[in-house]
Amino acid sequence: TQYHYAMQPPTPAAQYLDLPSLSPVAGSYGASYIPLPPMSCKPHPVLAPTQHRGGFTINLTLPIQNLYDPRSRFPAHELAKPATYPALPKLIITFIDMPKWQIHVVPSTGTTAHVTVHDVLSALYAQLRIPASDGECARAFADRLVDRASVRAAFYRRVGMMPEPYRLAEQKKGVKRVDFLGDKIRFAGISP
Repeated sequence: TQYHYAMQPPTPAAQYLDLPSLSPVAGSYGASYIPLPPMSCKPHPVLAPTQHRGGFTINLTLPIQNLYDPRSRFPAHELAKPATYPALPKLIITFIDMPKWQIHVVPSTGTTAHVTVHDVLSALYAQLRIPASDGECARAFADRLVDRASVRAAFYRRVGMMPEPYRLAEQKKGVKRVDFLGDKIRFAGISP
């Protein structure tokens, strides 16, 4: 599954309005205002949509802590790097061919003013763990965005991977957003 994110520039462009006034200076800035061109932005290579990521994959059903395992082959030192270039203070991720969920990503620590690779992956994991509401399920099935059987299979596969003492409790929580991914559980990247 591939994702898109909306760029949020660090500060909005200034807008000047001509206001009626008796002062001869009022509105003089309006004539000199030139809008800035749109900002281009690139995702960090770990988050970019690619066919091959250097021998590692990111499974969206697993907690981000699994990426720190040396067997994952994920370059863990990349997690602290900015998620985009230039670095942005906020990202909004939307899904392609999925329900119109928006995942708002902000810096998770007070040490950075920008979103990191870790922030993106953590936000995806957390937001995909939200239980799907009855309304979300009904809309997704009615709009044929997902197949009911694939969501059900993904639900039972996810619950079946849980250790035995937790399975029943997880099953009672019901379908979560991650189950809408079906078998498309590998992170495919983000793009502007």
